[in-house]
Amino acid sequence: MQYLQRVRVANSVVGNSSVATMNLSKILPKTYRKDETMTPKPVAIRVQMPDSLRAKFKAQCALQGKTMNEVIIELMGKWLAEASQPE
Repeated sequence: MQYLQRVRVANSVVGNSSVATMNLSKILPKTYRKDETMTPKPVAIRVQMPDSLRAKFKAQCALQGKTMNEVIIELMGKWLAEASQPE
């Protein structure tokens, strides 16, 4: 069931018709998909690096059975966690 339909159904239960026609883009953050999963919307980034560094990184990821994307997301999460800790 789509979100607008959910809002209409939910509002019909509680009797609130003013919100029933509200556009969901005003309710949901733009960083989330408007589908059943409510998962964060993926975004792409572009990084410039030496070809040799990319090749080594790709090979190491393959040896560990991970994609480059998985490892980059993991590394970014660790870096952000460390950066947010007080020294």
